[in-house]
Amino acid sequence: MNKVFHFLIVTLILSSCINMNDPKDQARYISNLKLFNHNLINHFPKKLPNGYFERSMSSPNLIGEYGHFAGTHIKVKYISKSEFTGLKLKYSRQAKYRCKSSDSCLVVIKSHGDLLDSKYDLKLCDELVPIAQYAIDNVDSFDDQWKRQEDQDILILDWSLEDILDRDNLISKDEVPLGWEHGFSKGITLNEKNQTINYWLIIW
Repeated sequence: MNKVFHFLIVTLILSSCINMNDPKDQARYISNLKLFNHNLINHFPKKLPNGYFERSMSSPNLIGEYGHFAGTHIKVKYISKSEFTGLKLKYSRQAKYRCKSSDSCLVVIKSHGDLLDSKYDLKLCDELVPIAQYAIDNVDSFDDQWKRQEDQDILILDWSLEDILDRDNLISKDEVPLGWEHGFSKGITLNEKNQTINYWLIIW
């Protein structure tokens, strides 16, 4: 019995060290990240993690011509509590803005569907901070309405309100404050209960 138990432990350790993702999927993930400036995606996992369960990508090469934003995100579930806690501590030290997902000073940059609970409150804020829609909202697939997630920790690592792509055909956002027509924001969203981290970037 002890030998069987020992074998199971060794198997679990090895499976956590060996990347189990399809090589083509792995290559596609790495290739997609290379479409963005390194400084914008240096907080993302360098390789597709075993625990990922959701990801998306909108190419910066197509913004303006086929879309009004560019960006990417990946959600990863961590089995190890110590690994999750270590990453939270690491990015907390790097964050320029820390808050809960209920923070009324977050300006949600729309990417899809209809936003719910997205209004910021200028009266309560010393400053407003941009965040990607897919960093803070979940979608109801039946009516394409996005609703604010509760009890999430938001760590915004960097943002800027400038046109970093310098494209003539960029479409200005009209649901943002004056002077916010273009910019970028990057960070992570943490779910302590489920031990998940959403790594995200948006450019608009």
